[in-house]
Amino acid sequence: MDAYPAPPDPYEQAIAPAAPWTLEQYREILRLGAVYGPAMPLLDRALAAPDPQVPTHTSLFMPNIHFVPVRELVWWLTISAHIKAASGDYRGAYHELRRAIAVATLITRGGSWVDHLVSWQSAAAAAQAARTIALRYEVPPAVLRQAAGGFLSSADGVEPFAELVRTHLLPLLNFVPTYYSYAHFDINYYPESRESGRDYPDSCEGRRERVRNRAAFALAPLAGSTRGSTARNLKSLCQQGLALAEKPYSPAVQDGYDALLAPWLPTRRRRGLWSLVFSTRDPLGYCLALFGGGVSGLTGDLHAKATAHQTLLRGTALLLAVRTHELERGELPDDLGQLVPAYLPRVPTDPFSGECFRYLRAQVPGLPPDAWAIYSVGGNCVDDGGTAYAPASYRPFDGPDLVFPSQDHRPDRLAKRPRLSWYPRNRSQPKFLQPGAGEL
Repeated sequence: MDAYPAPPDPYEQAIAPAAPWTLEQYREILRLGAVYGPAMPLLDRALAAPDPQVPTHTSLFMPNIHFVPVRELVWWLTISAHIKAASGDYRGAYHELRRAIAVATLITRGGSWVDHLVSWQSAAAAAQAARTIALRYEVPPAVLRQAAGGFLSSADGVEPFAELVRTHLLPLLNFVPTYYSYAHFDINYYPESRESGRDYPDSCEGRRERVRNRAAFALAPLAGSTRGSTARNLKSLCQQGLALAEKPYSPAVQDGYDALLAPWLPTRRRRGLWSLVFSTRDPLGYCLALFGGGVSGLTGDLHAKATAHQTLLRGTALLLAVRTHELERGELPDDLGQLVPAYLPRVPTDPFSGECFRYLRAQVPGLPPDAWAIYSVGGNCVDDGGTAYAPASYRPFDGPDLVFPSQDHRPDRLAKRPRLSWYPRNRSQPKFLQPGAGEL
């Protein structure tokens, strides 16, 4: 999905939840259990509170303090679930995973887009553990049925993507008066910043930088940048972005993001100070939107990830329900409609297509003939017949379709996977990042 692979997550790299552990790793797990265990009753009370949420981000300088401890806690809960399942405590295992999903959801209530990304990654880890345990062990059907309903309820309670966009853009709009008053392009120099001690260095270069910034802000009205024009332009950007965020993700919506962001993102010809001044009607607003992170919450990439998060929860609910049917009746259902109402209150739709999830009782691409799978058409919004390479990974963008299989793909298949396109219409990246896009 991204042009460059993300760096390995230290928690995933250190101890893989579902993999065999060394003695040292197991001792570390026991140590963390002694740390987190006594706090679980307090966590349960916090999660049971009416409408729990984290403080809403209203300032660009508000620190993101939640995602690191949440990621660590969800990682430990996922490992704890595997330990309980291995000892036969399946109800306790899925209770830990319900906690993990609830904690991951909590930081999306008022949290920043970074909090959302960590939440989605954490929820993917918990969902992967739920599927692995269900397929690895003979879990009692009553436990699986309850878990399937829990994942479907979690999917129904996902914060709308438009709320994330509103939360993300509000600090940017609030920052405009301070931006013009302090007159500096680097927000890390502002008094409110966590790095506010990093004021202009008392050197020739520091004094020159201060003069350049103040001169740029003083001359900016000649290029069309004023406090009022920047506020209006950013508000217009926000309104157009919200209109897209309120729609289900689709190729047309991705094209809308491309068209919206093309004037705001640098291209090959938009380089240097003079091209910036003469190619925009509001160069200071342009800099604020770009370097203040305004456009980061308005990308189709983020919208697609939000949709994939909901798809993971719904797909996991369906897989658990099919597995329950298989354990209870000794055979797979003929179609997903047979799961209602005994195993799920309804069959959820695929968020990427608005239609039912696809269901393969056999002949899943890349798997043995007896494997079965449920799959979504994924971010390219095209049905590729259940083709995927690493569907159970923490990053669910490793195949044309988003697949929830009854068996894992072979390691040699993972090593040979091609570079795939996540964006619709076979684009490996948005139009506004492609060479020559938006040139003037």
